[in-house]
Amino acid sequence: MRRENSKFNTAFVSYEGGKLFNNDYCGFAELDGYACYVIADGLESGDMESHSAELAVQSAISSFHEHASIKPRALRRYLRAAHRALHNSGGHMSLRASVTVFVTDYKTARYAWAGNSRFYLYRAGRIFSESRDHSLSRKLADEGKLPLDKITLHEERGNLSRYAGQPGSLNPQISKKIKLKDGDAAVLLTRGLWEHCDAGDIRASLDAAENDPQKVVNGLETLLLDREPADSDNYTAAAVFIDKIFTDPNKGKTLKRVLAIGIPIFVLAAALSVVLFLRHRKNETMRRNMRTAFLSAIEYIEDGNYIRAGEEITSAVSLAKDLNDQTFRERAENYRKLTEAVTGGDNLFASGAYEDAQASYLAARDRSRFTDNAGKEYIDRKLAAVGSFISVRDLISLGDVLSASGDYAGAEAKYMAARQLASGINDADGRKQAIETLENLYSQEDRDRTQEQEAAGQREQIMKDAADMEASGDEAASMGDYTAARLRYIIARERFAAIDDADAQRRIDVKLAAVEENRAQKDEQAHTAARYTEEGDVFYDDGNYVDAKVRYILARNIYSRVGDDAALADILSKIEICDSRINDAPPSGAPDASGDSNVGGTDAGQDDGAPASSETGRSGGADETPPVSPDGAEYGEFNTTGGQPSTGENPAASDSNTSTPGEEGGAVG
Repeated sequence: MRRENSKFNTAFVSYEGGKLFNNDYCGFAELDGYACYVIADGLESGDMESHSAELAVQSAISSFHEHASIKPRALRRYLRAAHRALHNSGGHMSLRASVTVFVTDYKTARYAWAGNSRFYLYRAGRIFSESRDHSLSRKLADEGKLPLDKITLHEERGNLSRYAGQPGSLNPQISKKIKLKDGDAAVLLTRGLWEHCDAGDIRASLDAAENDPQKVVNGLETLLLDREPADSDNYTAAAVFIDKIFTDPNKGKTLKRVLAIGIPIFVLAAALSVVLFLRHRKNETMRRNMRTAFLSAIEYIEDGNYIRAGEEITSAVSLAKDLNDQTFRERAENYRKLTEAVTGGDNLFASGAYEDAQASYLAARDRSRFTDNAGKEYIDRKLAAVGSFISVRDLISLGDVLSASGDYAGAEAKYMAARQLASGINDADGRKQAIETLENLYSQEDRDRTQEQEAAGQREQIMKDAADMEASGDEAASMGDYTAARLRYIIARERFAAIDDADAQRRIDVKLAAVEENRAQKDEQAHTAARYTEEGDVFYDDGNYVDAKVRYILARNIYSRVGDDAALADILSKIEICDSRINDAPPSGAPDASGDSNVGGTDAGQDDGAPASSETGRSGGADETPPVSPDGAEYGEFNTTGGQPSTGENPAASDSNTSTPGEEGGAVG
């Protein structure tokens, strides 16, 4: 009747915030004569899942169901029930929680707490009563060493002196009895909210609630999210609007009513005793069956038969639920979740969903912490196996990336490693995929070495492959193809590294260094040839075709040595043009004292129009090809305008240097 003749409206919100898991919990029970509202904040980090808050809330409410009251010892019993539940179910992990309990008989109320989850009772727009955190920060504030408004950001706000699950016994703090009034509002918060929303924020949410408690908790949540804290914790809020308290219409007549119904109750009590005795016997049988199923499940887990283990543990959970044995049910639930995670992982593994199977096994291993590490050895074996299957696919994927970038040697190594690993773990699909990718790789390299690669585990074959690749690199280097030589040396070095041949690796390193040096020299020669070409172009533009030809010949020699056919063809074309220009030039000059013609003049024995040699004491046309050494390089010495000597690149040999006027000091020796 109390509940029906009063009006208590309740709403709550709970979320993980910026963490991976929500370790907060909220619950309430509204009976005919009493109502109990409980909120708990699990003290474990939200980065790992914990059921400490849920277990504490359920244990407190279960104790309330057993004996509902607002007496101080009743509230103390509720919190101590939560404390015992955390102690008994911790396993290898210490379960802890801040817990706050608010109990009312719809006319009066009390609240009790241990930790820093908070309770506020608002009346007429102000705080009428509130809890005080059992934290070092609050102690400093009470001693005047810390302002109250600084507690929410103080580093010691989570350093608690009392909490459920603490070592030893728990002595919670209990408020005085409060006489409720119509319009009162009770608010329960965990640290994730009150450290970002103060009493003023709560009052503002109450003012905007329009008699709807859901708007209060939603408003607080919105306010928290709008502030976007850097590292928000789990947060939970519960609001209870006391719109109307209970008023007893039969006040003063209670004793008469008790006497009137006392005798029937006595008769009923006797009959109930018989019923309870029979029920007790039934419960004992169910309890024995429950424990038998539980022990059978553990045995099946030890044998690795998780299907049967799941069947037995499900039966144990069902019996615990029927017996209302919350503690045993929580313990059995941990085993049931373990068997479900392992069975799910096995099914995913069998279907080829290896990443999902790995996640399921990891969840199972985390669950084993709550089951005294039951099945951990089996789970670790499965994790190692599925990890190897995943590694096969990762190696193949990495080989695909290397193959797409042109690193065929690296791709081959990854595919070979994947094939070998797949063979070792009996991964038929992975081995087949690795072989197919190897065949595709050999097709891209235009090599048919399938049989050799399948025998890559044999040291002799790897040594032969490496030696062949090194010889190919030597051949490319001897032909001046340093890019191809470098690639083949790198491939050879990887082969030698695979068989730990340190001497061969050092030999290859020396060759790689030589190739890099030759490439640099080749680039430098190409630069020099380009400079000669530019100088020849300048002489050509000035009409000095002889010196232009000399520069072009120097460039031609370099292009010929470095094998730049395109540049060589271009420079030969320029030399031909210079020869044409020189042959078309009119004769000039007068004989010197020795009787020889001047440079650019005409010898006595020359035909009119034939160009004279630009060399002193040497006959012949300007289009004559300078002497060439057996390796194709010009020999002799040549001094440019700047006096810079050139070795092995002179287009003509002579014993003296002659400077021809009008050619900017250039000389052909």
